[in-house]
Parts: sequence; C-alpha cells; structure tokens
Amino acid sequence: MASGADFSGRVDEAWLARHREEIIEPELLIVDPHHHLWNHDGNVYLLPELLAD
Repeated sequence: MASGADFSGRVDEAWLARHREEIIEPELLIVDPHHHLWNHDGNVYLLPELLAD
C-alpha cells in the first residue's frame, strides 16, 4: 500500500522518511477538507474511520 499508514492506523515511518518537503510558509495553518471515503474488498474507510483519525 502506498501511504503513510495502513488500515490499522500504524504509521510506516520508513515510507514517511522518503517523502520530505520544505515548509514554504510555516506561519500558515493547513486546512485540507479533501477526503476520500471507500469500502472495497474488505478495506473500509468511511465517516467513522475519518472521525477517528
């Protein structure tokens, strides 16, 4: 899986270490309301999982 955490919520530190970006404007708050919800082949990420995150 190509993400920083698996479905159990464990963080893959090795994956995160490969993706570093310079912080361009550290004084600005990050607001990103864009989310993907899914339910396929036993992998579920719906509103309850989003709220838990």
